[in-house]
Formats: sequence, structure tokens, C-alpha cells
Amino acid sequence: MSILALVQNFKPIIKPSTVVEKPIADNTIFKLHYRATTLIFLGCCVFVTAYSIFGEPIQCIGETKDDGRTKVANTYCYLGYTYTLPSNQHSDEKQAGIGLHTEGAKKYHNYYRWIPLMLFLQGLLFYVPHWIWKNWEDKRIHYLTKDIRGPVAEVKSEDVKKLKNLARYAVESLHMHNTYALMYYFCELLNFINVIVNMYLIDSFLDGEFMKYGTEVLQFTDLPQYNRTDPMIRIFPRVTKCDFLKVGPSGGLQNYDYLCVLALNNLNEKIYIFLWFWLILLGFISALPIVYSVALYVSPFVREYVLKRHYISKEKYKVGLLVDNTQIGDFFVWDLLGRNMSSKYYREFINELHAMLIDGDSSEKQSLSEES
Repeated sequence: MSILALVQNFKPIIKPSTVVEKPIADNTIFKLHYRATTLIFLGCCVFVTAYSIFGEPIQCIGETKDDGRTKVANTYCYLGYTYTLPSNQHSDEKQAGIGLHTEGAKKYHNYYRWIPLMLFLQGLLFYVPHWIWKNWEDKRIHYLTKDIRGPVAEVKSEDVKKLKNLARYAVESLHMHNTYALMYYFCELLNFINVIVNMYLIDSFLDGEFMKYGTEVLQFTDLPQYNRTDPMIRIFPRVTKCDFLKVGPSGGLQNYDYLCVLALNNLNEKIYIFLWFWLILLGFISALPIVYSVALYVSPFVREYVLKRHYISKEKYKVGLLVDNTQIGDFFVWDLLGRNMSSKYYREFINELHAMLIDGDSSEKQSLSEES
């Protein structure tokens, strides 16, 4: 029940939002970072932690006669370290990495104790860009589109008044949203950097084995059975050795050799092979918004094309005239408005905006001058 309660805490992250309940202030790829990826890392953290607490992450066996040391050795080796012998990484996965002490140098393993903490911290890292944007955005789109979000059958007179006020705000705040837009594009860039940084963090955590992990697993399946070493077993050994040191009756150290089965690594290897493919895919996908944002910034033609997709009307020339008089910040806000309003609302908004900004409606000019 405690695990179920913990998983339910992720509900606000994965709960899909609708246009009516919550305004759209980002895009789907942005959500892949702070919703999907954060959920993946925190979910893996929960599974590994639950297995460590309620399962048997390590089981060690020593000499035949058991005087109570085995249970102590389980805790001792898990909290300390175990080791394998890299020189004995042959094809038999049941014996890979173990053997006599004289067979070569030891490779120590104690990362499995820190995996839950690493997964938790990385999950938080993927939430950071969204947290920055959410605090900077400060519900601006929420207040601008309040009561005019969602589908509508027809535009009523009271709605026309709201849309006219929104258009007047757009005129009065013209060229004042550039920092607002650039902060969003910065957070998109931060998402991409986040993927790269997290891949290097995992690579450092696993002693430089993560970057090539996925490719080695794919290559492993193509090698002949008699001449291959499973990279998952090399990085996440299932059978290790442990030296249990005990003070003897005369005060000297007695070394007991234990063979330990790390059942937890059977889960860890699957988690990290999934994370490798997910982060590679996410990295490629996250590069797309950056290219798109650069195109928007340098090309008025692209900005015009995007706004015309929201403006369902035969008078699409109005959009081109508006784009000629705007900057990237104005476009960014108008694009968000188009994604949060129905096509009928947005058509009325653009018509009012065109009348004020391009046609120079005398009544609107007089009204604007009186208020200023």
C-alpha cells in the first residue's frame, strides 16, 4: 500500500490537461521532458527502492558451516562493496567475473546502493526547465485567455468585447514580449542540454560504460554464442565475490570468501538499457524544437505560415500584414493565443487586431489615447 501511495504522488505530473482546464504554454516535446521523462526516472527509483527494501537485493554464500555470519555478510557486502575479476569475463554468465583471487585485478562494485538516489536526482533535473519556465511565464496565457478558451459554436457579443480588449492589450504591449519568448526558447535549449548532461552523468556513474552500453547490447545479439560476453553482465554483474573480514580470537583479521548473487542487478540492467534508448531518442527529438525556434526567429515567412494555421479565414493576407509589424515576442504570444482559442475566437481576435494596428480604426485610436 505504501508503494501505491507513493506512485499516486506522480498523478499531477502525468495527468493530461485539457485546453479548457489549463492553458497551453509549451509543446508536446517540452512535456516529454517534465512529464514522461521525470515520471520514468522517478518510477524506476520507486521500483529499485521497493526491491531493495522488500526484496532480497543480495544473497551471499560462504562456507558450508553457517554460524550466523551469512545474514551479517549479506548486509556487510551490500553496504560495503563486492567485486568481480575482469580477466574472467567469459561467455558463461553464471561464472563470469568470478574465480580465484590470483586470476587478475579486482573490479569493485558499490554503485547499486546509489542508483535510487541517482534516479531521483535525475528525475528532478528533467523537471527544472519546466519549473523555470512556469515561474517566468507566471500564468500570463492563463489570464489572457480566461473565459475564451475551448471550442465554441458561435461568437457572442460579450465574447467580442473580450476579444477586442485582448486585441487592445496586444497593441499596447507591442514589442514588449521579446524577453518572454527568449526565455521559453532558452528553456527548450535547456531541455536538450539536460539530455546530454544526464547521459554523461550516468556514464560517469557507471565508470564510462553507459555511452556504449546500448550499441554493445545490440552487437552482442549478433555475435556467435561461443565468442561473446554479455555487456549487461559485465556492467551489472549478477554474481560477485565479497571478502568478509572478521577479527579472530587472537586479534588478527580472518578473511572469509563469499559468493554473492546480486538479484537487484537483473532489474538495473533492464532499467539502464531502456534509459539508454530513451535518452538517445529524446535527444534527437529535443533538437527539433531548437531548429524550429531558430527558423521562427530568423524568418518572418515561417512566423506568418504558423499564424495562418490558426487563422481560418479567406482574408489570410491580414496575418502577413500583422507579421510585418511585429517582433518575435509578439508572434510568440499570438501563437500561444491561437493554440488556446477556438478558430472562431482567433479569427475575431486577428480581425480586431488588424483593425487597430493596420487599418487604424479612429474610434479605437481615440479610445487608446484616452486610456493612455
